[in-house]
Amino acid sequence: MRLRRLNHSSRTKRTLIYASALAVVAAGTVGATTYAQADASTRAGGCTASGAYEVCFNDPAGGSDPLIETRLRELTRSAESGDSIRVSLYTWTRAELANDLVAAKKRGVDVKVVLDGHNKTDGNAGYTVLRDGGVPVTSCSDNGCIGSNVNHNKLYLFNIDGVKQSVLSSANLSTAQTGWYNNLIRITDSGLYDYYQGYWNRMNAQSWTYDGVTWHDDDKVGYGSSTATKAYVYPRGTDNVLGVLGNVTKCSTDGNGDGNSDRKIWVAQSLFTQARESVRNKLADLQDMGCDVRIVVADGTTEKWVQSSNSGGNLSDAKVGTVTNTHNKLILIDAYYAGKWQDVVFTGSHNLTGTSLDTNDEALVRVTDYFVFKEYRVYFDKLFGLASGTS
Repeated sequence: MRLRRLNHSSRTKRTLIYASALAVVAAGTVGATTYAQADASTRAGGCTASGAYEVCFNDPAGGSDPLIETRLRELTRSAESGDSIRVSLYTWTRAELANDLVAAKKRGVDVKVVLDGHNKTDGNAGYTVLRDGGVPVTSCSDNGCIGSNVNHNKLYLFNIDGVKQSVLSSANLSTAQTGWYNNLIRITDSGLYDYYQGYWNRMNAQSWTYDGVTWHDDDKVGYGSSTATKAYVYPRGTDNVLGVLGNVTKCSTDGNGDGNSDRKIWVAQSLFTQARESVRNKLADLQDMGCDVRIVVADGTTEKWVQSSNSGGNLSDAKVGTVTNTHNKLILIDAYYAGKWQDVVFTGSHNLTGTSLDTNDEALVRVTDYFVFKEYRVYFDKLFGLASGTS
């Protein structure tokens, strides 16, 4: 597959406004400043919502698209006195959301931020705006907050008028990232929020022990109030992604009888390294089992490595492609998964690298919901199409 290089060029009143905004989002797409109806061809560059879920996909084909940041700013601006916002982020150099968080703190919102240590410089606009604005910022060491490498999270927790929402994204808050393909998911689920809050508390304490309770590997997975959501946090000692792929036991042209193919194993990763060779081999195994395995990576060297022969066979050139400015960390599964035919999405900050697994602070979420899967399927189709074609 050819390598495609893209151009980088009062409370009651507030509650009613917030509810109305969410209702409008559920009906269509959110752009940078307006809400509007959209068909599938335009949804890949916007936000859509249904029930407990909202998903956003920026589209930097024109050079840049700050949609992810814009949506986070909208959520932040909806917070009022008595609400809370928690953030854990790897890189934060832009001032826009930082200014909104300072303004939220002045309104009486409980705002706290955890940052990877490399942000703590006077020349960093994001960090200095937060610091000078009085927002409590925990700057972890250069070795991460809990792990021994970096805090690589892109995690936001909003408790607005008692509505608990977890937001996970692939995007850092830097200008460069507006020129990369990224995604965001917002999940309204109190159980999921509470679990991620426990993880955030530990990052803030810079220890797996918080309030006298120590998390071990078995504690690094949590469930939401709904069985559709599941959280994974890192670093950990075992490769749960390999376990996830091991849960796929059948692929079929129409396994669940709905007339649609149930054989998709689609992966988009900005980083996929030899430290996760077992994951690559398992993907080849699944291809040999009859699954439709497709992979998008961010550079030609990685593409060649993913395609290379291994114990599970190999993935053909038609199945692996490069989009140089993808920053996603996605796995989509439409197959017989964990004992039944399911549509499953995994997304967050976790790359398929060794450091993402065993030394970085990371968060990943699993969602089994058809709306979410459908939106990510449309998005992946777009990415894969960008990497496709004849040279």
